[in-house]
Amino acid sequence: MSNKPTIPTPPSHTRQLPLACCLAIAAIGLSPVIASASLVIPVQNGGFEDPTPHNPNNEAPDNSDWTAGGWAFVGTPWTSSTANYGRLSSAAMVGTAQPGPWIMNLNDGGGWVKQDLGTTVNAGDILSVTFSVMSDTAPGQIAAAFLVGGTPTVYSQTFTNPQNAGTWVSYTLTDTIGTSGNLSIEFSNVSGRLWLDNVSNVTSDFTSVPEPGSLLALGCLIGSGALLRSRRR
Repeated sequence: MSNKPTIPTPPSHTRQLPLACCLAIAAIGLSPVIASASLVIPVQNGGFEDPTPHNPNNEAPDNSDWTAGGWAFVGTPWTSSTANYGRLSSAAMVGTAQPGPWIMNLNDGGGWVKQDLGTTVNAGDILSVTFSVMSDTAPGQIAAAFLVGGTPTVYSQTFTNPQNAGTWVSYTLTDTIGTSGNLSIEFSNVSGRLWLDNVSNVTSDFTSVPEPGSLLALGCLIGSGALLRSRRR
């Protein structure tokens, strides 16, 4: 005769409680497993304001008052093929600069201006940036681009701006990038006489990585399914 105590079998509804709880946790925790998120990547001095006046050919005795002629250098972090020179908006320019008095000169064919944003983006991110363009004496085309990586992969689009002296037109570059790396933005003259201003921050939309709680819930759900299959045998 065995002396082992007899352990009563709990009712079936009691045995099902852990399974029900696990399924409930999984249902709650799985909702954020795949979720989209948005990041704002700052662009510094998108209005090309606060330039440093200097012109070696200025007639002023100290060669320091370039603003008298309506021109000035736009400082870092912008870099440019044209020594970063911009122009003060005036009656001669017809248009009204946005958002301040200075605008970026992209009149020269092939001229460009670029900023390293110092932020890493990932393959699959959807990037967007908005900017304003004016053509003064002839229609023109401007290329806007996201540059990703050390030897950059270029994600570019060309926008045609009609001749409409003094009228600023807003454009948006949006692209899904296929590589990961450091991000820069660049604007370049394709044709015509162009002025650039009001460059917005860059927005990055991406799919978030599952949180640990979500992964736990997913594991709980998988385990629950396995338990159900074993009980049906």
